Amino acid sequence: CLAAGILTTAKIIRLVSKSLHFAMKSVKTIIPHSAGILTDFFGWLISSMSVAEAFIQKFTDFSIYFMAVDGTKGFMTASRALGGALDGHWGLAITTDGTAQLILSFSTALIGLTSTALVFFVSKARISWSSSIFIGLLAVSVTDFVSTIFSAAIDASFLCYLMDLKDPSRIGKMNPK
Repeated sequence: CLAAGILTTAKIIRLVSKSLHFAMKSVKTIIPHSAGILTDFFGWLISSMSVAEAFIQKFTDFSIYFMAVDGTKGFMTASRALGGALDGHWGLAITTDGTAQLILSFSTALIGLTSTALVFFVSKARISWSSSIFIGLLAVSVTDFVSTIFSAAIDASFLCYLMDLKDPSRIGKMNPK
């Protein structure tokens, strides 16, 4: 699949950049000026590839949801149709997804911290910090799993909203083809 190839390429570039960035940091003490410029460049490249990976992953997820909701045959056809549905609504898509991810991340962290504190301070049995932290990490992993499901539901709902915006006659209908 084309998206998987692009995503793999971005990951490879990011990993190579990370190792070169680390190497340049080591060399920076020997050759300060030129190594500093290269270190900054590889740091920028790592950030750029991380953003590209996140964008490709989200676009791939949206394309898969589009295939399921619209009944489109084939990933590339769904990707083109998704691009048409997102046309003019990129800001809304980024804002909606960013807000949802922020809320889900904060709630996951809050649940982890709260469960750790509750186990340590409220528990009748004397539980060590390490046991409390383990229970907190367990709560974070379960919450992260549940928030992934909520995130997928939010993405699918947003995609349905975009499809209804593009063609209001589709409202309330699944796979009108």
